[in-house]
Parts: sequence; C-alpha cells; structure tokens
Amino acid sequence: MSARPKTLDETIELANDLMDQKLRTYAKRQNESKRKANDSPRNNQQQPHKKKNVARAYTAGPGEKKV
Repeated sequence: MSARPKTLDETIELANDLMDQKLRTYAKRQNESKRKANDSPRNNQQQPHKKKNVARAYTAGPGEKKV
C-alpha cells in the first residue's frame, strides 16, 4: 500500500493497520515488562538469613558480642 491512499476505504484500511501495529507493539512491551518484573532478584529475597542473625544476638547475651 502506498503512503498516500487514494480512496476513503484505503485510508480507513491504512489507519486500521497502523492501529493494529501499535497495539501489538504495546502488548508485546507490556508482556516483556511483566516477565522482567517476575524474574527480578528483588522478588526472590530470602528472609530467613535476617532471622538467623537475630537469634545469634539473643544467644550471645546482653553486653556480649558474638562474631
């Protein structure tokens, strides 16, 4: 299809094709963003490590530092 449509039908078809292309690109980017968010390391934090450090502080007793 040429850059300058000759009829109203061709103009509408061109506009529809461009909107379809835009929406496909938008959906693809949204899908990639969701995948990146699900794979990011900040979503896979392990919190038991923090709890171990707290337990170590309690076993050392008051005023004592355990290394």
